[in-house]
Amino acid sequence: MAPDERGASPFAEAVSSRRRKMVLEVLDGMPEATAEALALHFVLGYTVDEIAALARVSPNTVWSRLRLGKEALRRALANNAKLAELFRGRETWPPTVGASSSRGCAAASRQSRIGSPSTPTSAPARRAG
Repeated sequence: MAPDERGASPFAEAVSSRRRKMVLEVLDGMPEATAEALALHFVLGYTVDEIAALARVSPNTVWSRLRLGKEALRRALANNAKLAELFRGRETWPPTVGASSSRGCAAASRQSRIGSPSTPTSAPARRAG
């Protein structure tokens, strides 16, 4: 079996998991509307107009939320060496013990709200990629 057919290595999966956790913690520190706009746009691929329709706000408001969210992510990268290291791909093994945060439960809660089946049914149908 070729290396790319086996999937990611356990180490790569662990790094990816830590990266997701840290991003969720950053999103959890943002206003919910900002975090939701970022997730809908950059993770789920919704357009600005689709997000505006879902949130019942103007597209300009969505653009502002995306801008503010990206600025917050940039600040988090600049202020958190461990997060910046994860995104530069220089994660070392083994992971630092005690690096978990008490905010993990809140981040998981936000993740479940963003990706849950309870997302409004008025959401536009997603296009096949």
